[in-house]
Amino acid sequence: MNKDISQQFIQCEQELFIKRGKISVSVAVVLVLLFWLVDWIYAPHLAWSFLAYRLAVIPTVMICLFLWRHKAFREHLYFIPGYIVCGYLGLYTAVLISLNEQENSPYYAGLNLVTYGSLFFLPWRRFHAGVSVLLTYLPYVVSITLVSKETLDWAHLAPHLAFCSSTIGMGAIVMELSRKLRFREFESQYLLNVEILTKDAVIAQKSKEAVHLEKLSRQFSQSVIDSVRIGSVSIDHPRRVLVTCLFIDIESSTGRSVRIDYQDYVSVLSDFFSATAKILLDFNLTVSSYLGDGMMAFANAPVYQPDHQERTLKAALEILRMHAARRDAYIREWRSDFNIRIGINTGFASVGFFPAATKNSYTAVSPQVTLASRLCSYAERNSVAITKPFLVQIGASLKDAHVKNLRVEQNIKGFEGESIEVLTVLPIYKDVDQEACPRCQGRYSIVNEPGEIQVVRCMSCGFTDVRDGAISIKQITLPEAS
Repeated sequence: MNKDISQQFIQCEQELFIKRGKISVSVAVVLVLLFWLVDWIYAPHLAWSFLAYRLAVIPTVMICLFLWRHKAFREHLYFIPGYIVCGYLGLYTAVLISLNEQENSPYYAGLNLVTYGSLFFLPWRRFHAGVSVLLTYLPYVVSITLVSKETLDWAHLAPHLAFCSSTIGMGAIVMELSRKLRFREFESQYLLNVEILTKDAVIAQKSKEAVHLEKLSRQFSQSVIDSVRIGSVSIDHPRRVLVTCLFIDIESSTGRSVRIDYQDYVSVLSDFFSATAKILLDFNLTVSSYLGDGMMAFANAPVYQPDHQERTLKAALEILRMHAARRDAYIREWRSDFNIRIGINTGFASVGFFPAATKNSYTAVSPQVTLASRLCSYAERNSVAITKPFLVQIGASLKDAHVKNLRVEQNIKGFEGESIEVLTVLPIYKDVDQEACPRCQGRYSIVNEPGEIQVVRCMSCGFTDVRDGAISIKQITLPEAS
């Protein structure tokens, strides 16, 4: 990470150099031309001659700005225009000094002003800073050592050189401290951005996982979801596995959808499928999909279940018991018999998300799964249809159920010409509690007794019904509706 920070910091420094460089050269034009007024104070006899040197700053700056517009100078040679400006300022100052009293000239201050502005304002790298200082002072050194024909006045020159050296030293120190401060600020900002991006990525990933797990909660039991979360169970890749598949179909639901109020239609289906899904998940079955007026589920995937046939049949029988307990409530809104059929079959299938690209639904696909759906059509009302091989495999563990009506079917759609022995399985029903709500098995309370009929309401779900007054219902006073 430190290498990445250093590289990005260098790039930012280059951008900062160009930005400040453009400001510097613009200010240089103003100062160089403005100081022509100073020429009239210290060298009035040379003022017009000095103006020609000063006006040269304009094309010099224009060249620098032109170079910075090109990609090569912006990305790799960004310091060259800075060299040009420092070289020009050093050269023209050296000329002013040589034409005006040499080492006694007051124009020495110009050299220090250039160095001061360069080192304090521009984010030079060390080598480039040294070159800029050299370009600023070299013309002056050459002029006083090689061009000057007079003997140097060290009494005046020494303080000037000391002052120049102090300016260079102080500028270098300030330049380094400023660079370190900028680096620390940049590093802090960089690490903060990385932390924010990391947190955003984590939040996005967790949100994605939460949405995915929320979708999985509609298909898998909590134990399976926990296994998926910790990675002990994988659902990412399709695999071939032996499954026991269960299909549930509601009889004549399409016809009822156009004969009863839509809200009543949705209310019955929603309540039935919600209760059915809860039972399936309680038995650790995977809820594959909702098929309009039906539902598909299967066992033994994604978690291996050695008793997958037994638990699937038990779930089906429990669904029938739930249906029997709530049937009166469903008939009231359905305005007709509310009957269901269930088909169960065992066989190998490909299980996974289909289509995998969209992870639409975790389901099972095979001819044996199709056979389970076809058995729904051959099941008696409010019963389970199974095949003879299925009963043979599960027979030893079959309890609380009644099996009857062995018959041979040869015209099952998709399996024409095959002789499939089908049996009917019914649960052994327990006595229905007349005081329990048929929807949620909650307790009833009497709302009103107009004659021999009682108006009752469920204390849990609010389901309202009427009962014969001869049926004893515990007297519970309901709070008045606000």
